[in-house]
Amino acid sequence: MLNMPRTDRGVFRNISCLFYCEIWRIKINGVINMIRKLSVIAAVTALAVIITFNYGNSKTAVSGNVIWQIEPRFDGVYNFSEGMAPVLAGDKWGFINKQGEYVIEPQFDEIRDLSYIDTYFYEGLAAVNIGEKWGFINRKGKIVIQARFDNAFNFSEGLAAVNIGGKWGFINRQGKIIIKPFFEEVCDFFEGLAPVSIGGKYGFINKEGVIIIKPQFDNTPLFYKGLASVRAGSSRDEYKIITGGGKWGFINTKGDYVIEPRFTWVHDFSEDLAAVNMGGSCDEFKRITGGKWGFINQKAEYVIESQFDWAIEFKQGLAPVSTGGKWGYINKKGEYVIEAQFDWAGTFREGLAPVEIAGKAGLINQEGKIIIKPQFDRVEDFYEGLSAVIIGGKWGYINKKGEYVIEPQFDWAFKFYEGLAAVNIGGSCDQYGRFSGGKWGFLKNPVIRGNE
Repeated sequence: MLNMPRTDRGVFRNISCLFYCEIWRIKINGVINMIRKLSVIAAVTALAVIITFNYGNSKTAVSGNVIWQIEPRFDGVYNFSEGMAPVLAGDKWGFINKQGEYVIEPQFDEIRDLSYIDTYFYEGLAAVNIGEKWGFINRKGKIVIQARFDNAFNFSEGLAAVNIGGKWGFINRQGKIIIKPFFEEVCDFFEGLAPVSIGGKYGFINKEGVIIIKPQFDNTPLFYKGLASVRAGSSRDEYKIITGGGKWGFINTKGDYVIEPRFTWVHDFSEDLAAVNMGGSCDEFKRITGGKWGFINQKAEYVIESQFDWAIEFKQGLAPVSTGGKWGYINKKGEYVIEAQFDWAGTFREGLAPVEIAGKAGLINQEGKIIIKPQFDRVEDFYEGLSAVIIGGKWGYINKKGEYVIEPQFDWAFKFYEGLAAVNIGGSCDQYGRFSGGKWGFLKNPVIRGNE
């Protein structure tokens, strides 16, 4: 089964949880033109060219402007980054280059932090699982820190979190334990501090393992320009799971409250503003109901007063907000630039944002003009000039005019990175939305010059 990449930020790491960040690096390098056509059945119509590929004992037919860089033959993949992509062959993970050749043979049971796209090797090393133990490899696949840990996360600021006997500590790049395993949970070091958990409460340590900010918060604080959002006063059940309550505020790197806990919920700062909810309630599933949303700056000053039923972060100078069941967009003065008229609205990227009307998704520009008529079941952000869309259960790609560049025909499709996108043929989702089956390959981006 393949877990889809996620883009959540600020999720605390434990044994079953990754620390995600939304950093997308797009490096359009020269892509090797390799298309292996084992058999071709051509049927020319005004709409499409049908190309049939054979791999193993199966056949796959695809249509439209499809240029295969690497034919579907993997059981799982993630997108390319720095010229390498993780692939699953059977039940083992390895890495391939853009010619589809193995750079690191499949041999690992798991590779840590595949949800990141900017790199799979942190400070030159990647955490891998071999026979239920974790170690670290370099970009050549050489094991540089032996697999001896019960769990491990990737390096950040020269240290990596490792688990021994159910407790977390930190090692250096030579594999030496620098901070003895003592903590229930930990997260990466950032700006010299790492969040840790003791007794179900979270605080911070420095690189010597000294507690700088006493564990006292109900969540993992993650700093942004010297501030971290924290939750305090939550109720917990017998298993120490938060069931609701508590208020959110902001602390500085000394642990002092810059903004006292008074918000029902807060989003991370984005473009120097953070969306906050006042007067609402939060249940055990982190569902927020009631109250009003506004925006504050890093001085805890309301820049936009609480007045919206819901709000999402600012991107490209605009933020989606909801009032009376309809969504629109405001600027940083709180003025509506695009009136509330949509059933849902997302953030802008590459000058366009997804919106929904009557259950169908389309795209608007920053003036609010509908550029691509709502007609899709789902629309992804634009990357490298293309957006992955799903309609009738199949994925394809459109350009910024709404024209199909690659006709819908895939059972899952990723965004383009480094000129390539991973797609699946033959897989399916179960009732819980988990995707599995089929085979994965990589498409060339046909709108990039030289890929035609």
